Amino acid sequence: MRRALVLAPVGAHRQVIVDALKRCGLDPLVVDQLDGLSTAERAGTMVAVVVSGAEVVPEQLVGQLRTGGLGWCPMVVAMVAEGPDSERAESLRSMGADAVIGHQGDAERLAESLRGILQTHATGAGASAGEGLTSSFGRYRSTPDGRFLEANQALVEMLGYDCLEELLAVDISRDVYVNPQVRHSLLAGPVDDFHMVEVDWKRKDGRPITVQVSARAVRDAQGRILAYEGVVQDVSRRRELEYQVQAAVVYSPIATMVVAGDGRIVSFNRAAEGLTGYGAGEMATIQQWADRLGLEPSGEQEATDGNQGAPAGWALPAGECRITRKDGQQRLVRFHVSSFPRGHIVQMLDVTEQRRAEEAAERRLRLLQRVIELHERDRQLIAYELHDGFCQQLSGAIMQFQAYQHLRESRPEEAARCFDKAMGQLGQSITEARRLIGGLRPPVLDESGIVGAVDYLVAEAAEDGGIRVLFNQNLGPKRLPSSVETCLFRIIQEAVRNARRYSQSRCVQVNLVQEGDEIVLSVHDGGGEGDPQPVAGGHFDLQGIRERAQWLGGTAQIQGRPGQGMQITVRLPLTTEPDR
Repeated sequence: MRRALVLAPVGAHRQVIVDALKRCGLDPLVVDQLDGLSTAERAGTMVAVVVSGAEVVPEQLVGQLRTGGLGWCPMVVAMVAEGPDSERAESLRSMGADAVIGHQGDAERLAESLRGILQTHATGAGASAGEGLTSSFGRYRSTPDGRFLEANQALVEMLGYDCLEELLAVDISRDVYVNPQVRHSLLAGPVDDFHMVEVDWKRKDGRPITVQVSARAVRDAQGRILAYEGVVQDVSRRRELEYQVQAAVVYSPIATMVVAGDGRIVSFNRAAEGLTGYGAGEMATIQQWADRLGLEPSGEQEATDGNQGAPAGWALPAGECRITRKDGQQRLVRFHVSSFPRGHIVQMLDVTEQRRAEEAAERRLRLLQRVIELHERDRQLIAYELHDGFCQQLSGAIMQFQAYQHLRESRPEEAARCFDKAMGQLGQSITEARRLIGGLRPPVLDESGIVGAVDYLVAEAAEDGGIRVLFNQNLGPKRLPSSVETCLFRIIQEAVRNARRYSQSRCVQVNLVQEGDEIVLSVHDGGGEGDPQPVAGGHFDLQGIRERAQWLGGTAQIQGRPGQGMQITVRLPLTTEPDR
């Protein structure tokens, strides 16, 4: 039977209190003072009742109970001469009394009041070890040697026992702890203040459960431990979910880490190790992790609830950030943070190659637009050439033939001269047409390759007499991919035309060699006394050279210095076809 301590001097309605406590199923222990009370008697007390009468000063008795090692159990002051709404009752409550009641000598009414107080205490409301706790939290008091003195119904059900009396009979170390040594280790540590730990308990049927225990020791005035009191919560389901999350993190192909609410890194999977180059044990906190990776925000940052209420000195990454791997490599990583009550799950996706691909696609699109402009420019040039040359010559020939028809009978000699002029203009038209066709794509390029086509270009320049072209090559009869040959020919043609227009030198050196898997073309004119032609990106001819090279995955360097002429160096890979 559970004990009730009655602190009442002789004559202060002792018997009324004793009868009321017995009606509540308690075993009253009546004492005049606490000095002679044993440790076992103190530890086994479920409720302390101070009986106040005319000859008793309850304030002194309440103080004795609080300092005498019984502060953990509910304390009731039974007022005889005054009611529970008096000023004195308020004073007693402020001193630590859990309840003040008036009994007026009626044991039944007093027992009813006591039952209400004990029921409230059993559910945790107003209890010193768990004020405001609901019945889903177990609450207990136990002896130092490991026996329950008191437990609420929630703990009885949590451990699977049929009734409180059955639970009070168990040995806590043997019957409740999965590993009895764990209880001994906990009791060997700090026990005077509430501290929360997670331990493995077992139910009556042997099924293990994980519980979160917050407990402390209750001592008497001499510092001896009278009992332990604590609050218990079954966290088995939460722990199971945490294990599932941890397993999902460990085996996830996505780089993932779990961060506790205080910034500690709880879990760090292999994918994250592969992404960052750091092992799970090399960084303890998110701040250390961020510092070592040199996190730098990139572009817009996403808002994340994970940083709201975070401890000062650390923050979760969000959006896209640049990181520096352990080996020094720079990567662009997109972070996604999912927050939960006890921490955060941080997922990391390496988007470096994706961003490079997007940037390359943008460059290709811009290049395609420029190539289209080049093609349009070529069409315009052809139109001008046809209009100013070929069409004019044909028009002149037609006019001469018309004059011939008009003069043929009246002035045959003059008509003959018109006919000869018309034939000459037709011949020039044919020559111009062939020149235009050769400029677009000379037949010799298909017949003899790039070497024969450049030789044709050299001969054509010599016939014009405007500039001398010197050509050196080491390709021999070897044919190159069609796209490469066409690109090289157009670049050489553009460079020679550019030198003819702007250079003061009358000689251009063209070198075409193969170096490994690259074709290297260099075109150099001797320059002159004046400044060379402009080489800025806006110069259409030179920009066309750059873009033709880029279209095949190559490069073009164009340099010009006063007095030294223009140097154009183009490198084209043999294995690359145009990007489409």
